[in-house]
Amino acid sequence: MKTKYIKCSCGSELISLEKWDDDQYIYLSFWERGFKDNNKLTFSERLRWCWKILKSGQPFTDSIVLDSDGMDDMVKAIEELKK
Repeated sequence: MKTKYIKCSCGSELISLEKWDDDQYIYLSFWERGFKDNNKLTFSERLRWCWKILKSGQPFTDSIVLDSDGMDDMVKAIEELKK
């Protein structure tokens, strides 16, 4: 599996991109907080996230699965916005 991370400029959020070797899709996950050492969650925040994961099964805010065409569209959109 290959994983890449894109951090928010403010340092609080993160997008992870994952691709398994035998899969044709890329999985994007949007993380809200607590992914780096100087942004550790408090004990109550950790409990809250544990409860959210137990209740919903999802530790992240949202996720998107992209096939090859979706990946191309995303790259084009980012390149256009960068100009």
